[in-house]
Amino acid sequence: MFGVSVGRAGGIAGIVFVVVLVGAGFIVPAPPAADDPASEYLEYLSENRTALMMQASITVVLSVPLFAFAACLAQWLRDPRSDAAAISMAAAGAIAAGWVVATPLSLAYGGLAYLADGRLEEADALSFMLLVTVAYGATVVLLGTGALLSGAALVAGSGARRWVGWFGVVAAALAAVAVFGWADSGLFSPGQPLFIGYLALMAYLLAVSVLMVRTSRP
Repeated sequence: MFGVSVGRAGGIAGIVFVVVLVGAGFIVPAPPAADDPASEYLEYLSENRTALMMQASITVVLSVPLFAFAACLAQWLRDPRSDAAAISMAAAGAIAAGWVVATPLSLAYGGLAYLADGRLEEADALSFMLLVTVAYGATVVLLGTGALLSGAALVAGSGARRWVGWFGVVAAALAAVAVFGWADSGLFSPGQPLFIGYLALMAYLLAVSVLMVRTSRP
């Protein structure tokens, strides 16, 4: 469309998605740890109220490039020498499903910030923030499933495709570990392993997007 191949268009959309999403994620400091007092949770929401609401809005708008990337990925992954349609569609579907889960959770986080102008109690701030954080595990695992499936398809290739494919498998493993963060404190408390899995998945999606641009005809 408009003289741009499907692979290149999807790659550009993927790059925009990852760069803007990760950039938006760093406009606010890290949230309190699971064992921090409730007062710190409400203080965090209050002090970063505007930034958190903007972050939520940006995240939802990024649905446009994400779904464009997923749709193009499904077609780009198909190897004309083999019947890879099923795994290609499953990979794109898992990525899209992960984002369908992520957007309402992001809006819920923004909603908590919106209520932090005096309408939210400290205990509620702690409880709801932890609940939203734990729920993000579903997003990470679904995106990880997409990384695993697309990575498996890429591993069958050669050169850069193979290396990026193995990276996807590793990112998927980190995403799977992320949902076992149930400790009261430390690295395996809610949110800590999720962040590691999230960064690995974003790095993988960026690598795939760059590969799509570089290996597709303009």
